[in-house]
Amino acid sequence: MRKELLIVVTIGIFCGVVIGFGIWRANKAISQDQVSVESQVSISPTEAKTTPSVPANNKIPPGITISTPQEYDVVAEPKVKIIGLSAPNTNIAISSETNDYLVKSTQSGEFEAEVELIEGINQIIFKELDSSENEYTLKIIYSKDI
Repeated sequence: MRKELLIVVTIGIFCGVVIGFGIWRANKAISQDQVSVESQVSISPTEAKTTPSVPANNKIPPGITISTPQEYDVVAEPKVKIIGLSAPNTNIAISSETNDYLVKSTQSGEFEAEVELIEGINQIIFKELDSSENEYTLKIIYSKDI
């Protein structure tokens, strides 16, 4: 009986180490992905909860900045309103899982669009259609069960 007990304990410890290592790797990968996304976004989390506004010096930073929703937000509606900033008077192509949209930013660089989502993780790609062709990817999770 001691032999079987030793085998079961050894297998249990091995499984625990493997599962723990997997969880650690997943958390590390997610946190690295969020750090790389945060380095692309030029506004702080407290500013992101407000509507986009033009900086005091009236210069829009290069690239696309999404104000709402945040990366990996979970939404309960099949459509989400996306608000962001880009260069003034720039055409922006928005590509979701189901449709493509074309919007134009205002004189102040603000833009918004209502995008349809599929259930699960949605990857939405924003691309400026001027000479710089800046691109930004946003991931949103849609679940009708919340």
